[in-house]
Amino acid sequence: MTVPPLLLESELREGCLVVRPMGLLDPGTYERLRDGLFASAADEPEAIVVDLVGMRTTVASLLNVFPTVARRIDDWPGTPLVLAAAGRQLRALLDSSTVSRFVPLYPTVSDALRHLASAAPPRRREMRLPCHPESARRARQLVGQTCREWSIPGIIPDAVLVASELVENVVRHARSEGRLRLELRRDKLSIAVADADPRQPQLRLPGLSAAGGRGLVL
Repeated sequence: MTVPPLLLESELREGCLVVRPMGLLDPGTYERLRDGLFASAADEPEAIVVDLVGMRTTVASLLNVFPTVARRIDDWPGTPLVLAAAGRQLRALLDSSTVSRFVPLYPTVSDALRHLASAAPPRRREMRLPCHPESARRARQLVGQTCREWSIPGIIPDAVLVASELVENVVRHARSEGRLRLELRRDKLSIAVADADPRQPQLRLPGLSAAGGRGLVL
């Protein structure tokens, strides 16, 4: 009998993306699940809840896909991943592995959503920046002020450097208006800068004595 492929269904609920893997997780479908979860984080939902009611596997080691993805998307874009609604056999495999040490598991999707809703919401601040040399200075000021207001003054030097380099890229190379976004999720600060240039950026490695030019490297 031919085993059907692993299919991924998803829906947005209460700001969280509920992803349902349907079918068999085996060595042939592992990458499909891993890459599908990575893609689900690209739109930066508040959280990802993996509804396991329709997934099955007999290989416990393959379940490490969940902590692998959770660690990656926790760093960027800062999206938490949790598991829910595992059947009896799958729950036994999860309990016998180390997965539950790194990824929370809830009895139902509703339980997972309630827990996520009770967590502190992310903080976000945005600023539009004109294509002007002063924009980098304005970005540094906003980052410093925001870090102090959000009680994370210890990262100001690094955060200011990252924001300054990225904004200078917009002014010098994209030559367009830019947008700076700061977001704090669970004590992790994300700094994002967008511009209106449709061209792909080109990576250039600056010399050690160069005063700037490290935006893409950062």
